[in-house]
Amino acid sequence: MQYDSSNAKLISFKKTIVNQKTAFENAETQRMEQAMISTAKEDAMNRTNAVNVLNVKNYINVYGDFVIKGKLKM
Repeated sequence: MQYDSSNAKLISFKKTIVNQKTAFENAETQRMEQAMISTAKEDAMNRTNAVNVLNVKNYINVYGDFVIKGKLKM
């Protein structure tokens, strides 16, 4: 563009590049927003009802270790 700023092909090519760049940036913004929404939904699900504890048993074994056993429902 510095050498021939009036060249129609170069001007058209520059417009195409600018349009493609804008379209890519808009699509990227939408993908990021969708990813953040999806992450927020998954985080909310994990915090509220990801795992249900059905039963829990705990005891100290012969080695003196505290052991916790239970059943979970996902």
